[in-house]
Amino acid sequence: MKVILDSNIIISDFRLSSPDSKTLLEASKKGDIDLYIPEIVLNEVYNKFEERLNEAKLRLDKETNIIKKLTTAKIIENFSEEDIKKEVTEYKNHIQNIIKENNLKLLEYPQTSHKDIVKKAIKKLKPFNSGEKGYRDSLIWENVKSLMPIMGMSIGNPDVLFITNNKKDFCDNENGLHEELTIELENSELDVDSIKVMITLNDFTRDFASLFFTQASSFKQKIESREMEDFDLEELILDRLREEFDHADISELESIPYNDTTVRYIEKVDKIEIENIIKLNSAEYLIDLKCNVEMTIDFYVDKHDHYSNDETTYDVEDYDHNDYVIWASELINPKLNISVIVDNEFNISSIQVD
Repeated sequence: MKVILDSNIIISDFRLSSPDSKTLLEASKKGDIDLYIPEIVLNEVYNKFEERLNEAKLRLDKETNIIKKLTTAKIIENFSEEDIKKEVTEYKNHIQNIIKENNLKLLEYPQTSHKDIVKKAIKKLKPFNSGEKGYRDSLIWENVKSLMPIMGMSIGNPDVLFITNNKKDFCDNENGLHEELTIELENSELDVDSIKVMITLNDFTRDFASLFFTQASSFKQKIESREMEDFDLEELILDRLREEFDHADISELESIPYNDTTVRYIEKVDKIEIENIIKLNSAEYLIDLKCNVEMTIDFYVDKHDHYSNDETTYDVEDYDHNDYVIWASELINPKLNISVIVDNEFNISSIQVD
């Protein structure tokens, strides 16, 4: 099976260190899949990485200047332009090492004529849209097509997995391949049934995880029956969450009821429900689970909303945080979807909260 990544997938996890990314890379390393990255994707990722660093530097410089004006504290030298160049170089080396160590394959820029792409642009055919992005998407699509078999030549379908969250330009309303692209494949005598679009790496992980291993099933049974005396999954997750989410912004989590929410302290983890376990390699397991995470959160509430609400559940920390909002806190206990990678020594090497 051939898997090709769009740039938005890598940009969402720049260092490819999340459980979903590691699952994908391990599958490539073991030869379970052939994993491809187009050169145009790689270049876009590098540019976006540098762009994000520059944006972060601007914010850092701004906040540092504010601190200097407000205090007499000694401020460490700002992140310099030279530092950014070094980090970009380091990042490129990091990605190249990942490519080498996990048997990834690079797809060169397609030899597609500008005339063909201009025709798509004029007719506004998918995946083309306005601007430079449409041009890049068209080149990526040509890379995808280059991996597809012609009609009648695919041994087993789907033969090609295209992982992209660019649903607007590649997918229909049900996240399948857009009809215009399907027609293009048919006109090119390529096997339409050989391709499957996935929106996230988690989609890949969950499909891949359907192949249970005996050891993974045994591990799941031992966790649920608490047979392993030295293995306390609740404590392991609690320690790692405290490390990862210390004062982190968690507003994007679906179960968090407020905007601009940061974690003050995580109290406990309980009521773990194991959903799935797969063995990644000889030393690591991926565990997908749900659990309750009791935590104290800080957030801001519009003053008008606060004073017009008689049934607040939060505590007010500062009524006059500024002219517009109050600073509030609350002890909550949401149920979260969590993925962790645990090794044979009962260490969590990676955690992901969805």
